[in-house]
Amino acid sequence: MFTTVLTIINNIIFPPQCVICDKILELNIAHCICGDCKTRLRACVDQVCCEKCGKPIVSFGTKQRCYRCLHATSGHFDKIASAYIYDAPVRESIVRYKSKGIQSYAKTYSQILSTALEQHYPNLTFDFICAAPSHQKKTVYQGFDNVELICKNLSKICGIPFKKGTIRKIRKTAKQTTLGFAQRLENLKDSMTVPLPESVAGKRVLLIDDVCTTGATIMECSRALKYAGAKSVHALTLATAILNPPQHY
Repeated sequence: MFTTVLTIINNIIFPPQCVICDKILELNIAHCICGDCKTRLRACVDQVCCEKCGKPIVSFGTKQRCYRCLHATSGHFDKIASAYIYDAPVRESIVRYKSKGIQSYAKTYSQILSTALEQHYPNLTFDFICAAPSHQKKTVYQGFDNVELICKNLSKICGIPFKKGTIRKIRKTAKQTTLGFAQRLENLKDSMTVPLPESVAGKRVLLIDDVCTTGATIMECSRALKYAGAKSVHALTLATAILNPPQHY
């Protein structure tokens, strides 16, 4: 009863806002995305996406795979799936969440991922959820780990245990934003480890990250998990960026 009263008071003082456009929403709403913004978002489940890495595609052969997954091995992960295309509305929302540390967004993000989990992995079961490591300096500055917070909320919704600190970054790397795909892979090579391999061995892992840009971070996290003995690694992200194929393809 006391918790319910506190929730009502908190909603009145800090009314829920749309995580996309910041519009004030009705009190006690669970999913903080307004009706207008829902029509603007491009859900991956409504697009033709690569069955391996989850990137939107037109057509690259008889298999439903992007040019990269057709012409190269897709490092260690079993599959990547995402909720939305990483275009302006979603990008601006995630940037606010990460740069301004708006923790309230995590609840809606986790609900989005819960729906995406049912859509993309309906017949799979997972032993635990783990987070792709966030930048340590940003975590200290914000006072929380933005991906771990989403994982904690997602765990409560779907009932899959969350294992904090499953993957650890063991060396400094350059910023990924200025690097191409090959450079990102080289930059992250052998930068992640699993401190407790026995906690991962033989397990079916659901790896969570906020955005899949090139997939390099997920590849490196998956490498560490598989090296530690994980049975499978399926990744799920809020959004995935569109990659244009290189000219020689």
